This record gives sequence, structure tokens and C-alpha cells, in this order.
Amino acid sequence: MNKKAGTGETLKDNLIYLILLVIFFIIMFFFVLSKANSASLWSDYYAKELTKVINNAKPNDEVTLNFHKATEIAQKNSVPSISEIFTFDNSQNKLCVKLSPSRQTCRFYFNNVDITSPEIRIDISSEKNLLSFQIKEKTK
Repeated sequence: MNKKAGTGETLKDNLIYLILLVIFFIIMFFFVLSKANSASLWSDYYAKELTKVINNAKPNDEVTLNFHKATEIAQKNSVPSISEIFTFDNSQNKLCVKLSPSRQTCRFYFNNVDITSPEIRIDISSEKNLLSFQIKEKTK
């Protein structure tokens, strides 16, 4: 027979759509918020550039880079420690850049080397924050 939907079913259907809509807007809000402070953009930029540097380096090279902009963004986003901004994993040939507490960007480098002695030097007076590390032959 031809029955009309009861108010209970219509209310339940509308409530499901309303909940899905709220979840969608919450996800979009956090996505826009993460893009607004440009942390993901700069994190990706630093990861790509460092990967290029490592791939073009030769064993026994020493690399020193100014990353003042990265420290500004990390401090604005309340990253707990400056030493967490750049992490190197020699076993997987991976480097990660973390400019926000919830997300990090990781890239793999193809040069068969180890990154040793990563050191961060912060100079507040001249606004130069330097990351230096040495590139050594891969140990087996």
C-alpha cells in the first residue's frame, strides 16, 4: 500500500544528514586552519629543498642552512622543541620537517649516505638560525 513516511523516519534521516554536514564542516575548518598559517607549505618546501641538497652532496660534505623562517612558524604553532623541527632517519634515508605539533612532512633521499652531527645554532641578535650537519658514507 501507499504509506507516507512517519515523522520519526524523516527526523532520523534529517538528523543523519545534519551530523554528516557538521562533520564535513569541522574537517574543512581544520584543513583551512592548517593551510592558513602556511605551516604545511613551508614544511613541504624545507623537506624538498633539504632532500635536493642531500641528494647532490658527496660524502664528507658539511651543510649549513639558515632556517629562521621555519623556527618562526614552529614557534607560532607551539612546536614543543626546536630540535623536533628537523629529524633524520639514516636507516630509511628519510628526513622529516615538523612545523606544527600535529603534522610533519617526510621525504626520502636517494643518495646512499648517512647524516651525522645535526646541530642547531640559534642567534637571536642577527636572526640567523642555522642547521648544520655532515654527510658521511653509509655504514653497513
